[in-house]
Amino acid sequence: GRPFLSPSPSPSSSPSLPLPLPPLCCAVVGVLLLFYLCIVVGEEFFCERRLEPFHSSVIWAAGGAVVMFWMVHQAVGYGVVDVEVEEVGAETTMEVGESGGINERSSLLSSSSSSSILPALMEKQEEAVREVILHGLPPESRQYIWKRLSGSIDLEMKYPNLYVELSRVPPPYKTLEAIQADIPRTFSFSEDHSESFMAQKGEELKVLLSTYANFDTKLQYAQGMNYLAGVLLLHLPLEEAFWVFNAMMTEYNADLLFSPDNVWFDTFDDLLRKVHPLVSAHMEGLQVSSGLFLSQWFRTFFLYSENLQFSVRVFDMFFVLGLEGLYRVGLAVIGLFHDELLGLDYMGLLTKLTQLEKLPVDEVFERAAKTKFPKNYDLSGRLAHKQPRETSQPSYCCCVIF
Repeated sequence: GRPFLSPSPSPSSSPSLPLPLPPLCCAVVGVLLLFYLCIVVGEEFFCERRLEPFHSSVIWAAGGAVVMFWMVHQAVGYGVVDVEVEEVGAETTMEVGESGGINERSSLLSSSSSSSILPALMEKQEEAVREVILHGLPPESRQYIWKRLSGSIDLEMKYPNLYVELSRVPPPYKTLEAIQADIPRTFSFSEDHSESFMAQKGEELKVLLSTYANFDTKLQYAQGMNYLAGVLLLHLPLEEAFWVFNAMMTEYNADLLFSPDNVWFDTFDDLLRKVHPLVSAHMEGLQVSSGLFLSQWFRTFFLYSENLQFSVRVFDMFFVLGLEGLYRVGLAVIGLFHDELLGLDYMGLLTKLTQLEKLPVDEVFERAAKTKFPKNYDLSGRLAHKQPRETSQPSYCCCVIF
């Protein structure tokens, strides 16, 4: 299995994105070779001149080069050959940040090809991880990288018929009722509020959450899961979104955030005492529990504040670092308001931490990149008491009546 908090999924054998077209140089060489062949063969047949050995050698060599170039290109595209990334972050490009400043961005993440990013992230190369925290994943590659890092492709291949079978069966009535009650408020963060969009995404959300409730018969559904699934549905088709959501819960252990056991609250409090001791002491003096704001933060990946851009960046960190990513963002937010929090009373502090509006995205993630856990801090060990879930097997729907 994967490490508890730092998943390192194995690459899938079948990428879901279409491969790029052959390089232009390959096409040009092919055209020139064809033109040259026509001239030489034409001379042989129409001028009754025998094909010279030199011409034969050129034709065979050029043809072999084109075929070899094509085979290597296809192998790289299918992931058979991994392109080794050297000196990650050595080359940089300049771009304007959200705050108006100029940011340096690694050429690795500026590339539109996910094949140049994935190897570094799968190997957890420090510089590549840091660049994802600082700048997020390239939007054009985000969909594919989420699927590869999460291991959702492997899950789908392992249970090829599971989604279809589970999606045909409605979940328990109370679970379905809770899901339907949360659907209308889920996509308030979206820029598209048209009736057709809301109807389509609302139906997809109901299917995804109902299907997962049939899969995880112990947890079924809890508030907050609708926001996580909603973000995925903005980036992925329904079935693919289900498998990524499933991987988040089962492989990345995000289901811990929805369990009645509050061990993850206690873990945050422990980290807060070590990373921001003054704020921790002030909160304890006011008897402000982290559970009063942490549920909103973690269970929605900070989407409750309706800042979609910020939440998507949290998703990027989560798929790279697992639950550690959430803790680092949470500690970064506390650090951002550190001095202000020390001067607030109970209500002021609680209001500040539960109404995060217009967070400076770049600054928060800069702090998250610099946030370090205490040396030898065993985050996974503190959360690893997780109980085995009750899940449905692929034969779950054998009693479906059509």
